[in-house]
Amino acid sequence: MSRVLLTHPARDRGYFFGDDAVDRLREVAEVILNESEERLADADLLRLAPDCEVIVSEWWTGAGARVFAENPSLLAFVRCGVEIRNVDLGAATREGVLVVRTTPTPIAAPVAEYTIGVMLMLSREIEALSSKVRSGSLRRSYDVAVTEGRIPRVYPGFSLAGEVLGVVGLGAVGRRVATLANVLGMRVLATDPYHEGGIEGVAMVALDDLLREARVVSLHAELNAQTRHMIGARELRLMRSDALLVNTARGALVDNGALAEALHQRRIAGAGLDVFEDEPDFSSNPLMDCDNVVLTPHTAGLTRRGIREQAGRCVEIVAGILAGRMPDRLANPEVAPRARLNRMRPEQS
Repeated sequence: MSRVLLTHPARDRGYFFGDDAVDRLREVAEVILNESEERLADADLLRLAPDCEVIVSEWWTGAGARVFAENPSLLAFVRCGVEIRNVDLGAATREGVLVVRTTPTPIAAPVAEYTIGVMLMLSREIEALSSKVRSGSLRRSYDVAVTEGRIPRVYPGFSLAGEVLGVVGLGAVGRRVATLANVLGMRVLATDPYHEGGIEGVAMVALDDLLREARVVSLHAELNAQTRHMIGARELRLMRSDALLVNTARGALVDNGALAEALHQRRIAGAGLDVFEDEPDFSSNPLMDCDNVVLTPHTAGLTRRGIREQAGRCVEIVAGILAGRMPDRLANPEVAPRARLNRMRPEQS
């Protein structure tokens, strides 16, 4: 029977994978569990399952060249999530090992909904108004307080309807955000060098043009060498002074220092971030000192249903690999023609 190593530490497995998913995995393979409370290093991966066919990893555990070279049985390293951390993709490719992402499809809906929620919080100044009510600085209805001269005669926030949304990246999440924004009555612009065809209700433009025109810019690009700091000081200067920036994708898409400076100087109106450049510990991030930003701790995709569906999708991918089927969502697609998996694929026989 095929062997699969599940790297989730014992304390995390019930939350991030679930007993039902483990039971389903056991229907297609012998499952070796990480019974420790620690993340696994390369030596641990080789010790626990020296001849396993698939390694299923949580967000932290990676794999170096030794893992791929010293386990000739290994067909695939499957990440139960999106980000491929600490994985030697070059070594995996040389050895013919597939490196596979599970998401974003199972968590596209909650991340997109969260993104729209952050836009609403920023555009209507919900967090700032709530803080004023709770602190006691605003104890009367807003219209009454304006009439009585208790607060300046300004309008709190703006409606998203009729405004321009710029979507950077049209993957599963970006497409869903664009669809929801259309329903809200926004005009949607998008940019994505890997997306050849347009989608209904979305106008494709260059990034610079999107930044100049959009009232709200929402980031949904993959993090790689080309997209790291794709929003820096130059790009922030292109944005409207009344614009909002939302990032629920990857923190390093944005130069956090440059964004903090732009927010302090009010060169843009505000930002909403669920991800940070210096994760997992972002306690010293410069954005913490900005008063025109909504910050949340990388929770956009963490719903009970989303986590369950992510684990289920992971099991489906592993079952397919063990049945000889080539998965999609490869982090190293160039490996496909010479993958170890080809030795067992029906069409190769």
